[in-house]
Amino acid sequence: MSTRRAFLKGAAATPLVAAIGGGVLAGTAQPAGARSGPVRQSRPPFLFGLHVPDGELPTALTAAEASVGRRADVVLVFGILGRPSVSRIAALQADGYEVALCLEWWDGAKQIRDPRFTLASIAAGDHDAAAMRWFEQLATLERPVHLRPLHEGNGDWYPWGVNNGLNRVADFVPAFRRVSEQARSIAGDRVRIQWCINRKSFGAQPVPFAAIYPGADWVDEFAVNGYNRPEHRTSASFENLFRPAFTELKSYDASKPLWIGETASTEKRGDKAAWIDGMFRALRTTMAIDVLTWFHERIIRPDDVRDWPFDSSAASLAAFRRGIVVTRGVSEL
Repeated sequence: MSTRRAFLKGAAATPLVAAIGGGVLAGTAQPAGARSGPVRQSRPPFLFGLHVPDGELPTALTAAEASVGRRADVVLVFGILGRPSVSRIAALQADGYEVALCLEWWDGAKQIRDPRFTLASIAAGDHDAAAMRWFEQLATLERPVHLRPLHEGNGDWYPWGVNNGLNRVADFVPAFRRVSEQARSIAGDRVRIQWCINRKSFGAQPVPFAAIYPGADWVDEFAVNGYNRPEHRTSASFENLFRPAFTELKSYDASKPLWIGETASTEKRGDKAAWIDGMFRALRTTMAIDVLTWFHERIIRPDDVRDWPFDSSAASLAAFRRGIVVTRGVSEL
């Protein structure tokens, strides 16, 4: 059985990879003081990542785990550049979780086209002081954090997106490298740098993934995000959504851990349970990944509702419970 191959291959190289390859996250032990409830799966084929509304931790996390019958291995949280705080992260780590921090270069207004947070400004060091405060706090943690900066940069919906009208494609790599270098210089081995792309590039002129790849020396882990969205006319299977990005990222460096950084499906077309079944089937047969992160948060917008939680229907919850507790391994690619 192949389990989290990229993590295990790197076990001798970094303390964090060794921690993920065995111990608590492999289900062999619970940390002292860990809360009772659903237990982690022993020797899972991939780690179970979960995002719940940040403002509702830990209640929402406990409820989600109880509904699915298994504890998460990894918790995804979000942070805003100007609001450094690691209290949530420290509490989650104390409870035995690995933590992925998606750190966003904007302020509370979250303006998509904010000229203060362009890639050029990041690359020039305009935000070094604010980032330093985050990295100094990350350095105080007892365990490393999976740091996800400038995520989904191949889109047009963030200030750092290459296609938002304010940025140049050529500015992404220098911006990312500056952030990566600063994080490592301050936080050292308390950060694992993730390069996270959207599963497909969007914008007036979609860019190839390779055009914004910072290079192996600036990236510890790959992550790719993608959703079966309600605004689409037809459903796209998990494998169809992720296979192209999965294949390309593996071609860059097959030894780096590869995460599904965010995913979920809509109920709009009534096929969510089947979509979830297909997701787990793909991950256990043809797409060996290291972490699957489900975005378990309902998003309400003026024009639509994103019904992402896995318990949006009884059928979907049953499908997720079936898939996440199975202990089968994955085939070698």
